[in-house]
Amino acid sequence: MVIVDDGIATGATLRAAIQAARTQGARRVVVAAPVAARESADRLRESADEVVVLATPEPFFAVGLWYRHFEAVDDREIEALLAAVPRTGDQAGPDRVAGEPGREPTPGSS
Repeated sequence: MVIVDDGIATGATLRAAIQAARTQGARRVVVAAPVAARESADRLRESADEVVVLATPEPFFAVGLWYRHFEAVDDREIEALLAAVPRTGDQAGPDRVAGEPGREPTPGSS
């Protein structure tokens, strides 16, 4: 399973996401982000199988400082974007688990 975040400050949210993925049966967890605090990315390597980060600037300060535009997105906009994603082929949908074709999700995982 690949978990993507817009940036890693403390890593607390990603640690929770990694644990949730493992609880739902993920055999391999990869975390990806464009920017991270170096120490946080290093700590995530203890729980994820792989952590891919493009930049670990020093000093880090905050995720939003590394974006030209970093506005909040409300839940309705996210729901509309997700609803527009086609659910065909090898993509995960309500009846599939990402990266594991044909595998049924565990209850509460979709």
